[in-house]
Amino acid sequence: MKVISLRNLPLEKLSLYVRYAIIALTVLVFLAFYLVGFQMPYMENPHFNAPLLTDVLMVFMWVVLAVALGVTVWAVVAAWRCRDKGGNVEHGVPVARIAYGTAGFTLVLMVLSFLLGSSKAILINTHSYRETFWLKTADMFVVSSVVLMLVALGVILYGYVRQLLTSK
Repeated sequence: MKVISLRNLPLEKLSLYVRYAIIALTVLVFLAFYLVGFQMPYMENPHFNAPLLTDVLMVFMWVVLAVALGVTVWAVVAAWRCRDKGGNVEHGVPVARIAYGTAGFTLVLMVLSFLLGSSKAILINTHSYRETFWLKTADMFVVSSVVLMLVALGVILYGYVRQLLTSK
């Protein structure tokens, strides 16, 4: 059996292996969550489920979030240290301007979606949730995620159409 050395691996291959590992772990945890004890009734109200592996799923999500935040902070710090002070244009692409624009757009979008988010109380499992901060925060993440996905889709379509038009 061939042993893979991580030091000699190209970054594309390494990121591919990491992505496959994360996908495999996620599929494994969710399959276990849904297949092992999912139909256990909740003691206080038997009309609700109390899945056996809820804690495992929650811990897995917190670990994934913590690792993602850690890698994000590390990448931002590493990019900040390695940045070129002279405008940072690579192959005619203004990399620094795009990075700052993306970060600024995301920050403005999140602030606006928080400020404009709904603070109307919601009813979940017969409990009314009224905490304005958390309701606005949840709304901020949902709205920001949808807008960012739509922007990404628009950029992909723009690049595809532009490539089609310039290749003719």
